[in-house]
Amino acid sequence: MSAPPTYEEIDKSPTAPEAVIVEGVSVDAPIVVESVPVPVTDGLLPPTGEGYIAHREHTSRILFPAAGHPDWGKGAYYHPCGFCCYIEDRRTEQCNPGTFLCFPLTLSCYIGTLCYQPCGWMASGQIPWFGDCPCSTQRVTNSFARDYPSLTSTTSRLVLVPKGSRSACVFTHARQLRTGTVPLSLASHPGKAIGKMYDYKKYWGPISYIESELVDLEDRNAHLVRARFDGEYIWIDGEDLVFDVAFWKYEAGNSVNFVGDANGTQKPGGGRSWTVNDDGTIALKD
Repeated sequence: MSAPPTYEEIDKSPTAPEAVIVEGVSVDAPIVVESVPVPVTDGLLPPTGEGYIAHREHTSRILFPAAGHPDWGKGAYYHPCGFCCYIEDRRTEQCNPGTFLCFPLTLSCYIGTLCYQPCGWMASGQIPWFGDCPCSTQRVTNSFARDYPSLTSTTSRLVLVPKGSRSACVFTHARQLRTGTVPLSLASHPGKAIGKMYDYKKYWGPISYIESELVDLEDRNAHLVRARFDGEYIWIDGEDLVFDVAFWKYEAGNSVNFVGDANGTQKPGGGRSWTVNDDGTIALKD
């Protein structure tokens, strides 16, 4: 596979490439999608992509998930039975020997609780090896998705990528984002936009959040969003939520979600501070 192009190598000819433009928000009627040229401003053109996605998240129902829920952990399962079929780092897909050591303990806990969560929902997922409800939805590995495609559901999240990545999101309305509220449609992924994974908030202490997802513009069930940029924070229209790097861990593949904070959503100098680039991409400010 050839290396991804750098920004210096991208064609900046005067003829602007076509990009999907979506005006409006999700309504009962079908969304109108029209293809128009991207306006040239200051001689800079947003690079178009081929819709390449480097990061996908797979989930499936696991019979006996021994290591808790994916909302808490980084790991994933590589077999539908669960129990010992768990890895702590799904990027390497290397089995942790500790999963085999926990098997007798986990099995006895399931039997003792009549196949319910071994140590209750408050401990599940927060304390290693205390497990989750049988047949619950859990994160699975890429190998699981290849081996059991019919059992796997796949979503694409908004995540951090290196500058120049083939997966980088180029926002169709990036320039307008600086001055108003616009839909988060993508020129780099025609027919796609950034939206909500679900249309309600989850809570973790004072934190409220909705996870991001790459959605189809023509999907009437998709939770499309509009956003505005105030110079530092990217606000979700109608919500006290901003773009936020999960746990402020600045590493490729880490997710970017929509987060609010009862103690103050506007916290500068970290994972909520952004800049909108002239090429249509968005990057961390610092």
